[in-house]
Amino acid sequence: MISIIIPVYNVAPYLSRCLDSCLSQTYQNLEIIAVDDGSTDESGLILDKYAEKDVRIKVIHQANGGHQKARRVGMEQAEGDFLYFLDSDDSLPHVTILQNMLDLFTDDDVQIVIGRLNLEKAGKVSLFPSDVFERVDMLVYLTRYLLCGRTGWNVWGKLYRSSMLKAFQGNPIPVIAGEDALFLITLVASKQGSVCMLNKPVYNYLIHSGSISQTKNIHYLKDNFKVANYVEAALKNRVDKSYLTAFRLLCFSGSFRYGWLGGNYYEYQKTVQQYQNNPKVLRFFKFSKALKIWLLIHFGEFLSHYIYHNSLCDNESKNS
Repeated sequence: MISIIIPVYNVAPYLSRCLDSCLSQTYQNLEIIAVDDGSTDESGLILDKYAEKDVRIKVIHQANGGHQKARRVGMEQAEGDFLYFLDSDDSLPHVTILQNMLDLFTDDDVQIVIGRLNLEKAGKVSLFPSDVFERVDMLVYLTRYLLCGRTGWNVWGKLYRSSMLKAFQGNPIPVIAGEDALFLITLVASKQGSVCMLNKPVYNYLIHSGSISQTKNIHYLKDNFKVANYVEAALKNRVDKSYLTAFRLLCFSGSFRYGWLGGNYYEYQKTVQQYQNNPKVLRFFKFSKALKIWLLIHFGEFLSHYIYHNSLCDNESKNS
């Protein structure tokens, strides 16, 4: 059985599409665990109506505790042999996706099956740029693909063996921005086995104004560096330093969407120093990403003020 875990918070306009994409799957041996995380809109009512129509849907109503807590509650209730996380404003792209992913668990060594990602924005769909592989060892997946950003950091859109996740305690530090990257990297670093990839879209990711990635927020910016610092400390004796530098540069690049704290911000300076010690690390990235990072390293202040108009400097940030 596959358990689909859906954290839900104030997503009434998108929720029916999400649930319908699950119920229409050709693979029918499912349980769908929707955790209503204190929604104040009609999301809870929509969930209850769906649960009345299909016994495979289990709804849990709880006070708001955040995305990670909602996922954990869903995991604790899951009875499936495999787990799939789905955000409630997203959907499954095709009716055979779960069957296609399940087919890649050909032996006990396979722990995770991943795939490609559709990005939806303003009615347009594009395929997220990602490397493609058939099967790799967990350590290779961690270093060459996750730490270098060659495949997505998303927790959702992947099919996991339930036994792999049940023993995992979740994120070791509290963050909002970067929580998926921290979760997945920490999980993969703690396990052995292999990862398989399906070379087709397995997830529809909807980008809208309510998305965290579209929000200007100093705290979210700082979260990216908290994640980078934790990963560096946790993996410094296990993986080559170049991979950790690559990950820090990706966190630096990702932080830029939330704002800019000025070239004197100590985390920026630390990032620049690591880059200067190993500039060849840019070879780990696709050309477009390497170029963006290079421009941010050398012209971050200019880009912030005159191109992206996203400078965020308040009293707190100046004292950081």
